[in-house]
Amino acid sequence: MKQPFDDASLWTNVRAVRSRRKILFVCPRYPVTFWSQHFPFRDILGDPEKAFQPPLDLLTVAAFFPDAWSSRLIDENVRPVSDADLQWADMVVAGANRVQMDSLETLIERAHAFGKPVVLGGLDPSMRPHFYDKADYLHI
Repeated sequence: MKQPFDDASLWTNVRAVRSRRKILFVCPRYPVTFWSQHFPFRDILGDPEKAFQPPLDLLTVAAFFPDAWSSRLIDENVRPVSDADLQWADMVVAGANRVQMDSLETLIERAHAFGKPVVLGGLDPSMRPHFYDKADYLHI
């Protein structure tokens, strides 16, 4: 009889991996629009860059990676990804919405220029993977 799939043991095994990797998690920049809420944050907080939209999805995904792996999170709504960040990383992981496509495409081109693979996930890549064909890997 086949054993049922056990999510808990799968993630325990993944997190126990002893290899060392450096993962750069990136939240691509949102364009300035009415819907992006830049202006209310500016008017209420005085600085929209301090509390825009925390990338909780990327932080959640980062928690599933092995403990031995190093990671950095960059929210491009706070600061851009630098060349040094891309040189440091073994892989770039991002989540995106269609509205972030311009920023995402720039990120993918820059990562590829440094020879780094890009992994994408999220609701929009799952619903419309054909928009994200420049990524090396899609989590759908």
